Amino acid sequence: MKSYSIGILLIIIFAGATSCKKAAYLTDGGVHDPRTPLTTYDYLAQHPWKLFDTLVKVIDHYGLKEQVNAANTFFAPTNYSIGRYMTLRLTEKQAANPAAAYTLDSLYKDMKADSVLQYMFADKITLADAQELKPTMYPSKVVAGLQLGVMKELQTNTLYLERSNAPTYLLYLVKVRGAIDEPGVVPPANESDIRVLCQTTGILPENGNRVLHVLSNLHTFGRF
Repeated sequence: MKSYSIGILLIIIFAGATSCKKAAYLTDGGVHDPRTPLTTYDYLAQHPWKLFDTLVKVIDHYGLKEQVNAANTFFAPTNYSIGRYMTLRLTEKQAANPAAAYTLDSLYKDMKADSVLQYMFADKITLADAQELKPTMYPSKVVAGLQLGVMKELQTNTLYLERSNAPTYLLYLVKVRGAIDEPGVVPPANESDIRVLCQTTGILPENGNRVLHVLSNLHTFGRF
């Protein structure tokens, strides 16, 4: 009986400890440290799931490693985003020639370094600093006429409400077309702002000296 009671007690203690850890995780109580000593480029190159391998090849092709590391904020498109662009171009080419192919070399011929530079910003852009409803603007310094902003949106889906009592916000990179969209006002035709969801936010390369956000896999690289 004595050993049985001790066994039950250990199970209860273990269950309690597990519950506490789970609660801390769900309420974002600081269990995860977003900082990494790696540079932005090295973080992308060493990602354990190889999510940025193609992006790194594109960065290398245009010789943009130093610019990536110097950017205070980088919104990184994933391999899937680059794949979406390549599939789109392949479909366009095969409409005229079913035997056509589209490779990374084809992409390099079609695009310039600006296709990557447009995702870099001199400002440190964080979820905490982003506004709701209307984007804070960060005009592109490398692509003429490109107006980019950042905004956050409160999530009301039960999926988020069940996971945490704290409000959950998602970050969006926004391409402004024409004037900034006003909440509740229908914009003119073909002037609706385009929002790109960040699937991961607030990675902090160089122990917090830089900011890295990861764009949704559904984003098409180089296009909004």
